[in-house]
Amino acid sequence: MTAVSLSFCQALRVLLLVGISFLLLFGSATARCFGVPEGNPEEVLWSVAITARSDLGHEDGGTFGVAPSASVLYEDGLDELEPRPTEGPGLRLFFHLEQVLNFPPGKLNKSFITADDYMDWVMRVEYRGTTPVQITLTWDVQELLQASDPIELRLIDGDTTVDMLSVSSYVYSSNPETKTFTVVAEPREDTGGNPLYVLVVASYGGMVALFLFLRRRRRKSSKEAQNP
Repeated sequence: MTAVSLSFCQALRVLLLVGISFLLLFGSATARCFGVPEGNPEEVLWSVAITARSDLGHEDGGTFGVAPSASVLYEDGLDELEPRPTEGPGLRLFFHLEQVLNFPPGKLNKSFITADDYMDWVMRVEYRGTTPVQITLTWDVQELLQASDPIELRLIDGDTTVDMLSVSSYVYSSNPETKTFTVVAEPREDTGGNPLYVLVVASYGGMVALFLFLRRRRRKSSKEAQNP
């Protein structure tokens, strides 16, 4: 390698290090100057607790949900960081938070976002072990089922989609790896209104039609009687 090439590589390395340092410094300064956004836990509309268990006895869980004061970033009082894993084999469930300048970044034990037409959470289950295991995901949707706004909730594992309101568990096989899921919540589509309301309207319409039919026949009979 020539001296010119060596100098160019060294200069490029220095520029790269300076750029990385600037980004880290700028991100840290931004977080400290503007602070971490705060959310109001009393405004939570609904939340769902989900737990991962292996057939070897490992267990971990987390919570996701919706709150008006939440966003896609981290908010104190609503979101909660996932603790660092302990040494040795284990299981860890967390929600992945994509962030650039917002601090702190990364893995959440609790993840809240604001209500929207399409809401999704990236959920990961990390298994640290030496042999393949069966992992069971279980969830509690009672609060969601009792909410006033009807919501569809799905767990997506590749090509597999699970209706989380119809079943309360999902089993999959895992090698030592991190498995990624997507949890999606959407407002339920209106299927035509209240069945009782539809029945009342249909009955009323039928009664009106019958009344008009009988009146027409009576008028016809009256005319025939007057003109034999």
